[in-house]
Amino acid sequence: MPATEVEDRAAGRQDHTQPRLLLAHRLKPARDRAIVRTFLQTLSVTFAEAEIVTPVEAPIDVQFRHAQFHLRELRGHLCGRDIQEHDIRVH
Repeated sequence: MPATEVEDRAAGRQDHTQPRLLLAHRLKPARDRAIVRTFLQTLSVTFAEAEIVTPVEAPIDVQFRHAQFHLRELRGHLCGRDIQEHDIRVH
């Protein structure tokens, strides 16, 4: 493969990461509302969609009635089968 083709592919990969990043930040309010919506449904709380609001003031991500949520991504969080594999208790 010629060097210019390799360089073109590397440049193309870099060009694609920036739009993804912008898109991810732009969709964050909708993603945060979806997380709170799922949380409320899990708790069997009845609500109207208009009650789940994404205010602009930091660090609040989503507001529901008088509750304010600050959502964080848990990196390296163990879930499901991984928890059982890392459980230090002996059964």
